[in-house]
Amino acid sequence: MERHYSLYYITIGILLFCITGCYSDLDGLLTSKDLLSVDKELLEFSDKVNSQSLSIKANGLWSIKNANDFLAFSQTSGSDDAIIDVSASDNPSATNSREGSFAIELNKICQIIKVKQTPKNYVFEVTPTEQLVFGPKDEKGQTVFIHTNTDWNVFHKYSWCKVTDVKGTGDKTITISCENNTTSEDRYDTLQIKTSYETRYVPIYQSGSTYYIVPSVPNLSFETRGGEKVVPIASNIDWIAQSLHSLCTPRRNGNDLSVSVEQNTTAEELKDTILLYVVDKPSVKGYVYVSQQGLEPKLAIKPDSLATKPLRFTNQGGEGTISIESNLKWSVKSSDESWCRVTSDKSGSGNGSVKISVDKNPLGASRRNAAITIMTSALTKVVNIYQEPGEEPYINLIPATLETLNYENVGGMQSLKVESNIEWTVESDKTYWCHIESPSSAMTGNGEIRIRVDVNSAEASERNCNVFIKSSLGNKTIKVHQAKGEAGYVKTTPSNLEVKPQGGAVTFVIESNLSNWTASSDKEWCKVQTASGSFNGTVSLSVELNSGTDARDATITIKSVIGDVTVTVHQEPKDVPGDDDNPNPKYSRKR
Repeated sequence: MERHYSLYYITIGILLFCITGCYSDLDGLLTSKDLLSVDKELLEFSDKVNSQSLSIKANGLWSIKNANDFLAFSQTSGSDDAIIDVSASDNPSATNSREGSFAIELNKICQIIKVKQTPKNYVFEVTPTEQLVFGPKDEKGQTVFIHTNTDWNVFHKYSWCKVTDVKGTGDKTITISCENNTTSEDRYDTLQIKTSYETRYVPIYQSGSTYYIVPSVPNLSFETRGGEKVVPIASNIDWIAQSLHSLCTPRRNGNDLSVSVEQNTTAEELKDTILLYVVDKPSVKGYVYVSQQGLEPKLAIKPDSLATKPLRFTNQGGEGTISIESNLKWSVKSSDESWCRVTSDKSGSGNGSVKISVDKNPLGASRRNAAITIMTSALTKVVNIYQEPGEEPYINLIPATLETLNYENVGGMQSLKVESNIEWTVESDKTYWCHIESPSSAMTGNGEIRIRVDVNSAEASERNCNVFIKSSLGNKTIKVHQAKGEAGYVKTTPSNLEVKPQGGAVTFVIESNLSNWTASSDKEWCKVQTASGSFNGTVSLSVELNSGTDARDATITIKSVIGDVTVTVHQEPKDVPGDDDNPNPKYSRKR
């Protein structure tokens, strides 16, 4: 038996030497400490793949021998482990493949690497390549489309996986089905679809017999225009489909899920989730995630002039509107300037508008600027806000030439107008006769001043006062002049009083235009009860009993600035001796 093995290895060694120029001493091969191995024994190239990497494990010097002319190497020799790149030039043939090889030699050890390259016009595509999902009871098969211009073969491992066609030439649709899975274990297989040049793989999954709902495509993507797509559902129980966000319309059609999406009229990417569930079995569910592309993002500000020019406001401020044309959700951010505010909703979607409120620019203030930023997920626009400088402060009297207000001695009311854009107040420096009727407090802007002057007393001199209009710009002064008072007079009614002998209280009337007069008596028995007064008034007297035998008189003197006025008070005695035939000579009249 050992002799047979020795002859076998000797034969192989001679063959390798003849082909590659290297050989292996059989006894040495079994005992040598040299090491050489590669991770691939076949390199496949196509019109899309013209470079491959090759990993070499070695414990000494190695080199590449006997390579075909259409092959190139990143390095042709090295020491110990290495990774080299092997590339192939374009295949000049449009219909025929070509094969080659090269050897890697380390001392007496050789590794032969085979090379295959497809024709120039070679085509080989498999659809789909993602996993095919089957339930435990395979009610219908699933298809795989092979698109190629050469021969192909299909291989797989397990007998429970059935394939309608295992070989062919050119385009072909094959059907894959699975026997019923009576176990609770999931199982897997892989289709290997091969041509002479390369292999494509399609994973196969079949679930166990427990309840399940498994979509074959868990993620659906739609273009902006929308449309309808069908997702095969592997399930062993009746299920219901529900859209969680109302973007799409799901509909069950047998074991397929039809998903319809309307056109997306916005630039936002829309997303939805379809829940596949069983009413009385909440733990049994599946999900299909749906997304839809949006339109080309759009954000425009109207009017168009706002793209290059600011939105202008006068110094009085006011309201403004910015129109937005967009197919995105947008939000508005105003500047940190408190005088410029966004008074409308600060977010929206699609076309809309933003309202701006600008405060009045204070008097004397410089021009000022602010900015309003409209933002979307993709685009941003900035609108600049400009406000004119504030007004120059002013305060003027109407008429401007007015310097003095003249009043008659009877007093009265006069008015004058003020035009202003600042706060002002009015004061009089003779408040006891010159009164500011209005305004009664500080006032801002235009207004009217009403000045009332009291009557100038009789015999009083002409008089003057100042009215001050005060503001931040200083004081304006208006002079108030009043004519002197009228000529004074004092009159009494009556000018002579007859008082009964018993005495008592008596009065007389004073008519006067004087603001001050006094009354006094020259007799103690006739006392003045009203010692002073103003203008018209009444003087009261208290007269004592005349217990003598003679009549008597008293003089009441009214003193004022224009002189004295007197009133005579006459009183007869109470008792007179004698009779009519013998009268008292001092008695002035009959009793």
